[in-house]
Amino acid sequence: MKHKLFVTLLFLFIVFHSYSQNIPDTVKVDSVKLKKKTVKPKKWNFVILPNLGYDSDLGFYFGGLSSIFYCKGVFPDFKHSWYVEWTHYTKGSDRKIFQFESKTLIPKVRFAFDLTYSTEQALDFLGFNGYESTYDRSLMLEHDKDYISRMFYKHERKMLRLMINFKGKVYNPHLKWVLGLMYEDIKTKTVDIGKINEDKDSSEMLPAVDLLYDKYVKWGIINQNEKFGGKSLLLKMGIDYDTRDLEAAPSKGIWSALVIIQGHTFLPMKDMNYTQMILTHRQYFTLVKKHLVLAYRFNYQGRLFGEIPFFMLPFLYNSFGSPTDGLGGGSSLRGIVRNRLVGDGSVYGNVEVRWKILQVRIFKQMVGLAVTPFFDAGMVVDKHDYNFVNENAKLESAPYIQSGIESVHMAYGSGIHYIINENIIGSAYLAVPVTKKDGFFGFYMSLNYMF
Repeated sequence: MKHKLFVTLLFLFIVFHSYSQNIPDTVKVDSVKLKKKTVKPKKWNFVILPNLGYDSDLGFYFGGLSSIFYCKGVFPDFKHSWYVEWTHYTKGSDRKIFQFESKTLIPKVRFAFDLTYSTEQALDFLGFNGYESTYDRSLMLEHDKDYISRMFYKHERKMLRLMINFKGKVYNPHLKWVLGLMYEDIKTKTVDIGKINEDKDSSEMLPAVDLLYDKYVKWGIINQNEKFGGKSLLLKMGIDYDTRDLEAAPSKGIWSALVIIQGHTFLPMKDMNYTQMILTHRQYFTLVKKHLVLAYRFNYQGRLFGEIPFFMLPFLYNSFGSPTDGLGGGSSLRGIVRNRLVGDGSVYGNVEVRWKILQVRIFKQMVGLAVTPFFDAGMVVDKHDYNFVNENAKLESAPYIQSGIESVHMAYGSGIHYIINENIIGSAYLAVPVTKKDGFFGFYMSLNYMF
């Protein structure tokens, strides 16, 4: 519990120190300036992006995503927003997301709804506890002498998520309570090699071998009750402190949150109850007015009580909105393989400089271009237990598990963004990990800044 107490005290110190700087609430002031000097007030704002590509194992993928904002009377802020995404792979993987958020639907309460259904034939599974789990890309390279399978660090997951969130003011206009309820139905198993091998030449077929997921089940690290997933019900409660001047692209202020999650997972033979704590602090500094912003984020997520099933470990929670999937990847540690850092507790941080290099008016729209060099780092601080079925399993796992060697994972890179009317932001990031033990590189496209 020592590291949890230290992280909590550090979080409270940062928030108190930031509050003591008397950062003013400038949302209304900045919004007025934008309306008068830069952007004509708009009622609707939207963006649509295509999603096209090819993966040799999953097939062609296609789809798109869109964000729509209703901004009447509050531009560049919004009253209601909708987000829709659909991506389909010709070999069967699929992702459908619908999100709705409103600041006025319920008086004095911010409301969010999320419905997500995804099927992933080849979701990253690299084991637990960061560097304690060996990640060797040569095991997936067909022409390497150590090759096992292109799917060695993968497993299959199907997930249905239904979530509602509420946020309301307390006494201080910046301090808010948060409450959420989430239901998840997750089904996991090994990769369906037979389906992926359909229509392939014999020379291209994947071998029928045990993948890392299969080995973890065989060794007992993933027990028989958990290996096929389960249904979970989570209750979220917390507080949120927010002084940002503009949500989509803040130039000053802080955004901090303390959240407690109580989870109950329904399994075939044994239900699991657990409690998690999440601390998040984000801060933004104007270095050059209207052009240069320094932003950073610090996050801790840890288990307080109980036992968390393996398929719930990768999710990263926040005070308001949908959880992100995997510590490692485009929403947390860019350039590091998704799910590289999975354990009962973790910390991570991001630092980036947002430099707006261009801003012009095109067809009555204010369009900007920005670049963001960044540095990301994180590590597992509370390790997930390896419950081997016997001593032979422990010996057999030696090439894949090296206890006691976890340390900080780091990556760096840069992003480029187009900004329309201060509230629609398209982002693309290219990142490289410091060591190959965390991957090769990462490229991500999304809406909005990462934090």
